[in-house]
Amino acid sequence: MENNLKKSMLGYSKKSVLAFIANLDASYQQKINAQNELHQKNAQKINELEKKISELQKENELLLQKSNDVSNIFVDAKRFSDEMIAKTKAEEAEKVEKLRLAYQKENEKLNAYRNEIDTLKISIQNAMQAFDTDLSNRSQLFTDTEIKFNSNLTFHKTYRLIEE
Repeated sequence: MENNLKKSMLGYSKKSVLAFIANLDASYQQKINAQNELHQKNAQKINELEKKISELQKENELLLQKSNDVSNIFVDAKRFSDEMIAKTKAEEAEKVEKLRLAYQKENEKLNAYRNEIDTLKISIQNAMQAFDTDLSNRSQLFTDTEIKFNSNLTFHKTYRLIEE
């Protein structure tokens, strides 16, 4: 991201600082949107896996019903279905855990970005307040100096008139 902060007489231009903050905000918003899209894709994958598990469970039940006539086939089918269910559940649990950790990590990043933005906003606000205070002080000093100058000028004119 380019830093296009323009300097003015007493520091950075307020307009360029606000534009910089707006650009920074837009950049972080894009990152947040990308993370939201990733979260939606991951949720969709979880739904697909749950449907697949459901389909596999239905398939296993059908196999068990067909194999009731032969005890050896029944035992083999039962063992097969148990292994498939365990494997699928283990894979599902592993994938769900990976997705949860990835989601948590991305949320932590988002929170860090939010904290950085908040810190930046506070710093800029403090700088702007200091700028306003300094400008006010300098304006008052200029007014006081102008009054003194005009007073001295009037005094010298009066003094010259008296001497003449």
